[in-house]
Amino acid sequence: GGDGVFLGYRGTGADVSAEFAALERAKSAEVAAANTHARLVTALETITQGFALFDAEDRLVTCNRQYLDKTAAADIGWAIGKRFEDLVRANLDSGWRGHLPGSDGPVGPDEWIAWRLQVHRDPPPRPFIYKGSDGRWLMISEKRTAEGGTVAIRVDRSEEHTSELQSLR
Repeated sequence: GGDGVFLGYRGTGADVSAEFAALERAKSAEVAAANTHARLVTALETITQGFALFDAEDRLVTCNRQYLDKTAAADIGWAIGKRFEDLVRANLDSGWRGHLPGSDGPVGPDEWIAWRLQVHRDPPPRPFIYKGSDGRWLMISEKRTAEGGTVAIRVDRSEEHTSELQSLR
C-alpha cells in the first residue's frame, strides 16, 4: 500500500507446456536424424562400390571413401560441397588421365573434362566403362534424382575386364 507495506506480487502467467513439448520433440527429431545419418555413413563405407550424391547445383552432398579412392580429392571433408567439375579437375591436376570409351590411350585434359561433364549432365541410360591411366577399368552409373541432383555409383571392374580379355585369347 501507500505506507510501504508489502501487499503481494502482481503479474501474469502463461502455460508454456505446448512450446516446451515442441522443443523436446524437435530435440528428439534432431537426435534421430543424427543417428540415421551416422547409420547411413556407416552403411556407405561398408559397400565396395563408390557412391556419391550431388545436389541440383552439382555440388557433392555425400559420398563414401570408395568414390574418392585414389583420387586427388580423397579427403571427404574437402570434397563435400565441391562441384563435380572441381572433383574432375582435381583428379586431372594430380596426374590422373582417362581413356574415352573406345579409345586406345588417355586423352588430353580439356577433352576429358568436356566428355566427362557432358556424360555427367546427361547420363546415359546404361552404365558406361572407361579405363584410367592407373590401369583400372571403372564402370559408372549416374542417375538423376527427382530434385535435379545426381546419384553416382562407381565400380572397379578391372578384375572382371582382365578375366574377359584373357578368356578371349
